[in-house]
Amino acid sequence: MENGLLNGFNDGLHPSSGIGGGKSASEMMEEINIMQAYDEYQRIFVPLDLAIILKSKGFNTRCIYSYYEDGSVGSEIGWINYNQSDTLVSRPLYQQVVDWFRVKHKYVLSVFQETDFGIDTNKNPEYTGKWNWEIVRLGIFEPAYDSQFGVADEYYKGWYEIVKMALSLIPNKK
Repeated sequence: MENGLLNGFNDGLHPSSGIGGGKSASEMMEEINIMQAYDEYQRIFVPLDLAIILKSKGFNTRCIYSYYEDGSVGSEIGWINYNQSDTLVSRPLYQQVVDWFRVKHKYVLSVFQETDFGIDTNKNPEYTGKWNWEIVRLGIFEPAYDSQFGVADEYYKGWYEIVKMALSLIPNKK
């Protein structure tokens, strides 16, 4: 064992410049779990590009977080309508945006798992791994646009696409 490395892997017991930088395997796994949880946590928020469009469309719901103009996440935490600021943009949860569309614009947005019943509709459906999304206007039982729905490969990509489509249906605030 040279320089704290055992077969080229840091054993975690000796500080070295090897893999892990002197951290044990359990410490490294804890860091990975924290990073994965943080990445998953970030997905529930609308990204900056949609947040800017929401601001231009009059989204005025109070949010916990904000974005700065340069795209970094605001460090202040409050329950504030950041869109009233000239330098900040509200960073809403997707659920806040879905509620805003339903209450303010009468659009119901939904993302659901795509299934394939095949020939026998009495059997349990097979999940395709894709996510369908649909926009329906409240009080009208037809899709709110020409295509009935869209399809995405991932759940939050479906939410991104549906919010983007729904934003194109409403005018900018004056």
